[in-house]
Amino acid sequence: MLKGPQKLNFTLFILFLSINLCLSLPQSQQNPNFVARLSKYGIDFFGLIGHKLVNKELPKTNFPDILLPIDDGPGSGQVNVSDLHILPSLFVSPKFRFQLAPPRAIRFVSKNGIVPIRGYWSAYYCFSTSGWVQAVAENITSALELGINHQKERPQFEVFSCYAANDKLQIEIGGGFIPWLINLFKTPLSNALKEALHDQFCQIVHSTILGQLNNFLISLPNTFDLGDLLFLNYAFDNDPQITSTFIESKLFTDVLAQNNSEICPFGPSTEMSVRESGIKWMASIWIHSSIPNCLLWSLHKSDILQITIGPNFASGRLKRFLQTSCHIYQICLGTFFPILAREYPDKHIDFHFHSMIPPTLKFISSKEHNENNILLEAEFFVDLLISPWQDNKNVLARLAANSTAIIEPFFENTRLKGNLINLQVKFSEVNSTIGNFSEQFLHKFSLVCIPILEVIFKSSFNIGIPLPSIEDIKLANGSKLTILPKDEQIRIDANLEYTLNNWILIKGRNI
Repeated sequence: MLKGPQKLNFTLFILFLSINLCLSLPQSQQNPNFVARLSKYGIDFFGLIGHKLVNKELPKTNFPDILLPIDDGPGSGQVNVSDLHILPSLFVSPKFRFQLAPPRAIRFVSKNGIVPIRGYWSAYYCFSTSGWVQAVAENITSALELGINHQKERPQFEVFSCYAANDKLQIEIGGGFIPWLINLFKTPLSNALKEALHDQFCQIVHSTILGQLNNFLISLPNTFDLGDLLFLNYAFDNDPQITSTFIESKLFTDVLAQNNSEICPFGPSTEMSVRESGIKWMASIWIHSSIPNCLLWSLHKSDILQITIGPNFASGRLKRFLQTSCHIYQICLGTFFPILAREYPDKHIDFHFHSMIPPTLKFISSKEHNENNILLEAEFFVDLLISPWQDNKNVLARLAANSTAIIEPFFENTRLKGNLINLQVKFSEVNSTIGNFSEQFLHKFSLVCIPILEVIFKSSFNIGIPLPSIEDIKLANGSKLTILPKDEQIRIDANLEYTLNNWILIKGRNI
């Protein structure tokens, strides 16, 4: 769990990085496949988080010592002010928020607030004396203008300008034994404290916060682990579009399965268009169909799309049917294929399903039910082998399974999931050394397999595909998923939620 300045780093990180990361793909793929947009409401959300976190960090500030000459009066000398620090118990944080500053910047502005500062002074003016100093700055106004460039294919923040001022500064100096000496340096010290406050504010943001953030961004790995053996490759490529109402970036992304480093051949044939929901959401993302198709392609290339129905499958419910031999009054595979009983008595058969080609996914529209769903088409080889198939590589027969599934997608707990609406599977014989597979057998076999495959499909769709999340910021409940068949896209409209030490922020509300 990150703490302190690192939490603020992640606030700025998710604000920009989540809409500025992209994959280094081959030059033949010219069109982005992912669009991310953060609206003014999303910007306000991050402003509230920024206020909460800066409120914790500013009181920890220590100011540099101030050394001033004393030239007035009958002599000369100098005064040194040290140990300047903010009094946390009296500190009232300025109100911070983000503002869009098109075409290439974002402003982090503040107003109001009270910053009490205390320190100690020592003076030499023909003699030595010392005391304390306390100042109270009120109504801190500031404006930090940030832009983004890229180094080593990663985003880096750049400060375009930083301004800070306060409407009122009250200073009180105590100690010492000659009052008129204090009057000699009170005004210069007041001006120096005001300047130090301004400089230190910009220095904190520029050196401490942004410095740590940029170092963090540079250190990021090229591969982002999504969990479930899935990985997102990315690299910073271009700057976001900043308007008066939103920040938007169009990205190249690629989700790959473990052990597959090949470049996905799919991508949009034209530049992605953006169709808005017309409702005020904090964030929206548009996902082109090439992204899930690349994932399916990667799963196929990695030999992950396979499953075996054997004697131990589903708690052994099919064990008797999968026997190579059985009594005359029983029904098993040996009943349909006597050669199994003769040459492989008292064995069991494994039906090993593995993808023939990469499955394909399409977004479809149902005019009858006025619904938009997903059509998943997959072709599998089904190899019949003596169980366990890992120890018996001789394929006794091979079937082909052509399947189509209609899926109703939905979004839940930062994952894309789906409900299986319909599943159809048609089996055909490819080759066999144990006899021909009749249409009657294939039909009965499909009646047995389809309910099993439905359970497998439903289980996989219920797990879903994870979307990246950063630390304590996630998509809130109520986020909406919409299929756009004509655009070959899924759009997710979301509000954001942030949790820190039992403090929860949801759409501008503190809980």
